[in-house]
Amino acid sequence: MKYIPYAVWIWCPLFLQAQVVLNEVMFNPAGSESSDEFVEIVNLSSDPVDLQDWDIGDGTDTDGLSSTGEGLLLASGQYGLILDPDYFHGSTSYDDLIADGCLILTLDGSTFGSGGFSNSQPETVSLFNDRGVLVDQHVYSLETEAGYSEERVEDESATEYNQWKTSQSRNGTPGRLNSVSVVPAEFEIRSLIINEIMFDPLSGDPEWFELYNRTSESMDLSGWMFSDSDTTDKILFCIENRPIDPEMYVVISEDSTIRHEMHDETALCVSSRWAALNNDGDEIQLYDPSGKSIDQVAYKDSWRSIPNTSLERVSPEGASGDSANWYSCTAPSGMTPGERNSVYASTVPAESEILVHPNPFSPDGDGFEEVTVISYQIPAETASVRLQIFDINGRLVRTLLGGSQSGSQSQVVWDGRDEGNNKASIGVYIVYLSCLNGQKTIRSEARTTVVLAGQL
Repeated sequence: MKYIPYAVWIWCPLFLQAQVVLNEVMFNPAGSESSDEFVEIVNLSSDPVDLQDWDIGDGTDTDGLSSTGEGLLLASGQYGLILDPDYFHGSTSYDDLIADGCLILTLDGSTFGSGGFSNSQPETVSLFNDRGVLVDQHVYSLETEAGYSEERVEDESATEYNQWKTSQSRNGTPGRLNSVSVVPAEFEIRSLIINEIMFDPLSGDPEWFELYNRTSESMDLSGWMFSDSDTTDKILFCIENRPIDPEMYVVISEDSTIRHEMHDETALCVSSRWAALNNDGDEIQLYDPSGKSIDQVAYKDSWRSIPNTSLERVSPEGASGDSANWYSCTAPSGMTPGERNSVYASTVPAESEILVHPNPFSPDGDGFEEVTVISYQIPAETASVRLQIFDINGRLVRTLLGGSQSGSQSQVVWDGRDEGNNKASIGVYIVYLSCLNGQKTIRSEARTTVVLAGQL
């Protein structure tokens, strides 16, 4: 450990355009203070930089950078992660977060500076080259919560590479693109959607949710994040490059045991951390690498009618927050991770007042056309809607909507069951719609038929 002469701070300039700069500082980790502090640097030049005899400090004392067996040559564009010496035998907090290709470094002393970074007063993190010249420094604030680093905004279009923000990811982004960085890719809202949610699995099985690519282009999941209703805790679920092709699925799970229920094991992405999903209602938010919210579903347990089954989206085109666009999985396994949902139905623009699709449908447990979607439109902006199913003798089988408030168009799922939750018989049924607007000036009704089929 070296003492920094006061004169250094007077005469040595700060080179904001230095080849190697500070990029992230974890001064108040969620884990142990003695092992989980870290500093990340990055080489901005087009040439490799030898870090032999480079020092880092806290404004009072410095320590030399030391190899962990990978050498001290930092390649062009490469991140260098400086970990406390105690990390290697006392912690695993960042093992699943560090991207391949990052140069792992440590210190020749026992801690960063004089006893580690302070959490009671801001300190200056300083980086010195092999000639003792101060090449970069950062004074961190105390507004950052425990477990959240301070990150430099990586924006090549910026005139100064010296803007810092609190990380959007708990435990930071060690060895990879910062969560606060400006990224070239821009993703449209709902380009990637939440398509299936398992929030109440059988005992011993993992929670998970499924994503679906609605676009015509392949999308890279590297750097994507999610959260539950606590939107301040964004969880990175993919570190490496991970393409998802158009109209394909990927499952985000808390562990890999869900793989046994998947036909395509490559469609699985195991998150390094997890936010437990509440059974009585919660929210899943999906974020692109810039932190932009791309899709969100605030689900309720009442959306599901079968326990210990996944909650499936009916139509990729339907609204994410519309309860009518979600239904319990009807497949025999109670889930369809990595494949088309058992209740899937594409939304077809209604040409009349009622459209039933698929028709016929067959709720026979084979996972194909298990439910039918009844889409309707009414000649009013809002109205009270009654939607009922009758058999051909005019007997009421099921009331799907009993005077519910509705907009000018919506859709309802029928699973082929009657009011007693028993399977209805194979045959032809009448779908009857009636509505009355709030001013009682518009009355409308419509009828159509639907065929409930079965296995031959």
